Amino acid sequence: MSALTIDRDAWLSTTMGREVFRMEVAAREAGRGLTGAELGELEVHARRGGPAMYFAKVGTQDVGIVRDLSRAGFYVVDVSVTFALEAGAMLPAGRLAADIGVSQARREEAEAVLAIAGSCFRYSRFHQDPALPRELADRVKREWIANYVRGARGDALLAGRSGSIPAGFLAALRTREDSREVAVIDLVGVDPRHQGRGVGRALVDAFLARYSGSCHLFRVGTQAANVPSIRLYEGAGFRVERCQYVLHRHVGAKA
Repeated sequence: MSALTIDRDAWLSTTMGREVFRMEVAAREAGRGLTGAELGELEVHARRGGPAMYFAKVGTQDVGIVRDLSRAGFYVVDVSVTFALEAGAMLPAGRLAADIGVSQARREEAEAVLAIAGSCFRYSRFHQDPALPRELADRVKREWIANYVRGARGDALLAGRSGSIPAGFLAALRTREDSREVAVIDLVGVDPRHQGRGVGRALVDAFLARYSGSCHLFRVGTQAANVPSIRLYEGAGFRVERCQYVLHRHVGAKA
């Protein structure tokens, strides 16, 4: 039985206008890379024709796998950092600027929130990939939040306002791990014109307050390149849980 799986990501394929596949490699002994059979299976799949993007997320300890994926045409676009915070270890909320307020995003704010989602990101794996144009990377983030606006994804979409104007957003979802309720920051973004003014911290504090009575654990992910986000989450009490290399490979004309 193959220890490698390749599955089509339907949402990303539609959003990006090309076939997108997620590749997962089963756990193996430290230092072991991919087998010849696994590499052959990947090449057969990649020769199926048409523009396509493949992506894989590999633990930072699995250097052998990263080496072999790099030889197969993949390259690192991101080091993802996942943070976690136990509900019992929450810190006091930070001091907020007087003009920053947070609540559920209102229907009439949808376009403003989508405009922020489609323009504020720099460090995502899509934005860091030199093979992807900025417009496409922005579209992925905008459409991700459009799913929240439509009610097709997640549990809550919070808006942070400077005065009465949306200055940022936080998309949250809930999941279960064994018998524990987990609240996840799915995506957070702040209008570049309002960055550095405490909007991000206000959104994170509102998220923690919203779920502190019903969830046991909070989780969020960001990129190693995104130092401001790392500082934000550490300042709110989150601690690193795991790190992964994120790799992309492009085949076909749109690469």
